[in-house]
Amino acid sequence: MTGPVKFFGWIGRSILLKLGLILLLSGLLVNLIVTAFVFYQMPRHMRTVMHKNIDAYLDYLIADIGVPPDTLRAANLSRELSIGIRIETPRFSWTSATEEIFQSKKPHILQPHRPRIFSRMPLVRSPNDSTHFAFNIRFVHREDAGSARHLVLLMVLTCVFILHFWLIKKILRPVKQLSAGVSRISTGNLEQKIPKLSNDELGRLTDGFNLMMINIRQRILARDQLLLDVSHELRSPLTRIKIALEFMPESDKKADIQNDVREIEKMITEILETERLSHGHGGLVLEPTDISKLIKSVVAEYKDRKPAIKIQKPLQPAVIKLDSERIRMAIRNVLDNAVKYSEPGDENITLSLEKSGKGIHIFIVDSGPGIPAEQMPYIFEPFYRVDGSRSRKKGGYGLGLSLSRKIMRAHGGDMEIKNNPGRGVTVILFFEGNGNEESTTGAGL
Repeated sequence: MTGPVKFFGWIGRSILLKLGLILLLSGLLVNLIVTAFVFYQMPRHMRTVMHKNIDAYLDYLIADIGVPPDTLRAANLSRELSIGIRIETPRFSWTSATEEIFQSKKPHILQPHRPRIFSRMPLVRSPNDSTHFAFNIRFVHREDAGSARHLVLLMVLTCVFILHFWLIKKILRPVKQLSAGVSRISTGNLEQKIPKLSNDELGRLTDGFNLMMINIRQRILARDQLLLDVSHELRSPLTRIKIALEFMPESDKKADIQNDVREIEKMITEILETERLSHGHGGLVLEPTDISKLIKSVVAEYKDRKPAIKIQKPLQPAVIKLDSERIRMAIRNVLDNAVKYSEPGDENITLSLEKSGKGIHIFIVDSGPGIPAEQMPYIFEPFYRVDGSRSRKKGGYGLGLSLSRKIMRAHGGDMEIKNNPGRGVTVILFFEGNGNEESTTGAGL
């Protein structure tokens, strides 16, 4: 069952193969319908006339062979007319061809039957009770010639099918272009433009798609510009609020306001950093840095948080060129999420560093509620917050993960998140290729 299921699954993913299969089935169905119409809708009087002609033709052959039969003459007629002849008398049984063409295992007496047009059954005539003639008008001495004709017919039909298949493929080429364009756009390449290959409905669909992408880019640029303008404008009033807070007496109210100010400042910083990293490398300051020491310093900032953050095993020194402040921000954003969405009594959040031929990987594992599978594709979208596990009480505006991923990609790496079996998530920050790695030797820390 696996083979047919895979075959039909393969066809189900391709419009071209579907249309090719429809073309093939349509050709077979048309042939069946035409054949049925010719043989079953033929007027009755025409069939009667053909039967009379066949009867007359067989009577002529029997008269030419003679009664008693002249087998030499029968052999000449079989050869000249390319028909099979069989004769049975009380004294002998003779045939001009193999037994198979008569569809009989040496019957003692051939029984007459009503002739049928294009029937494979031999046509039987009995001029008297003791002599029987059987004629097979389908018999051809040169069977190889018939096979050659069948082969030529098969080749012609195959060429016609291939030509139609090629034409369909050419017509559907814009669909392939649109599919490839959508795949590239899904990776974030909004500058993608689909080339127009025709002026038909698919060409108009391509024009509509390109126009849609232009409108989307304009809307995103307008949104980003608005966020930037608002973020810049908020800095001045925030500075005045911070100065005013310094003159207020210490109280719970003051502490709450200071927390709110810090939260707004963090959001503004994330917005501005996201915009900077969207343009080239965003002014990265790359310096040789021991990533293991950087991780230890970030973890030290969370020593009083619950659940605790623990380094799973001694970190091996790994010196690579990176922007330490941006990488620190990326790791801190991930740890903030892990702490926020875990309960104080949950298992410790673990952090580990692994080196391989493919690069350096940082693993951060928590025991929080996890992320619903249907929302996993959107977690790196700016301002996206997972319903249920992320609430206003938990804080955050959905910028942290988006910014962390931009930072990693600006360093030539990437970021991945996956749910753990049972509970929690694993976040992987990796630097691919180790293109800037300088040293990975030393004792564990």
